[in-house]
Amino acid sequence: MDVVAILRRSGGLDALARQLGEKPPQVYAGATAMMPGLIDAMRAQVQALGGSRIGVNRLVTMFENYGNGKLAEDVMAPGKVDPAPGLELLGIMFGPEGALSLAAGEPARASGVEAALLEAMLPLLTMLTCGYFSAMAIGNAAVAPQGGTGFGAIVELLTAQA
Repeated sequence: MDVVAILRRSGGLDALARQLGEKPPQVYAGATAMMPGLIDAMRAQVQALGGSRIGVNRLVTMFENYGNGKLAEDVMAPGKVDPAPGLELLGIMFGPEGALSLAAGEPARASGVEAALLEAMLPLLTMLTCGYFSAMAIGNAAVAPQGGTGFGAIVELLTAQA
């Protein structure tokens, strides 16, 4: 599953660019560079939560505490979004300082995008991704209109060996 392509087709990355006041190509490059690290963090969380379908179910249940598909809807809405849910999710998945290294490390070098922009993008990208996965898991086509085949596709992605 190409999560970045799905978020791009659904308009999520364009909404992210609008939220940040940046040009879409910069946001696409940043999302492409950071998504592998974000997915790896989710995979580690799945393992910590019991692995396989059980771990994925627990991860998606955790997303419920932060708004489910509303996480993505908030980023895509016309008003300014509060990044707090994304920051909290990053703290859970990466620890207090781990997410900053994702934005400032290899993704900044690989994408050519400024580390400061990547740091601003990461909580919102996390909200888009977690919201998309939540909507996909419960079958909400309004939020997750493109790609994937529901919970099984999320299990396949998040339990695959990196």
